[in-house]
Amino acid sequence: MTEKRAIPGFWKIVSTDYASMLSLLFPIVVIGLYIGLAVFGKIPAPGVLRHGGRIHWIGTEQAHVFLYIAVVLVFLGVPLFVWRYGSIRHTFLTGIEATGTVVSVTHFKDRGRIEAEFSHDGRTHRMGNPVHLTRQVRAIQEGQTVTIVYRDGDPRKAFIKDIFS
Repeated sequence: MTEKRAIPGFWKIVSTDYASMLSLLFPIVVIGLYIGLAVFGKIPAPGVLRHGGRIHWIGTEQAHVFLYIAVVLVFLGVPLFVWRYGSIRHTFLTGIEATGTVVSVTHFKDRGRIEAEFSHDGRTHRMGNPVHLTRQVRAIQEGQTVTIVYRDGDPRKAFIKDIFS
């Protein structure tokens, strides 16, 4: 009988893994700005408060810039997202579980990094996950024992299972 593995879903990966979130979010935001320009003819420019509270507008004459940026971000962000998402799911599906210890937790605004150590074939490996600060991520503390899932044959490709459940 085969063991049923818990594989994180789409939203769990996007909300927890910082690289996945950014690679998906950036193209969506720039496409939204382009659509805003197309529909409304203008959008507020950044830095409104620096200009004495007056709203400066970006008009349709700059719409092509947003279109170019959107195209570049789609061609870079979507493949990066597909690769990262697939890598996480593949590791959870076929990887090996090990017990590890959190050695470093850093937070900065809404993101952070968790580093942990675990043993494989008599050697200690250190891995790290760039993370978006969700409830599960904030609960992780230095010195805490966690479950790590890593790829057979490549323990550098590892994820902390606890933050994706």
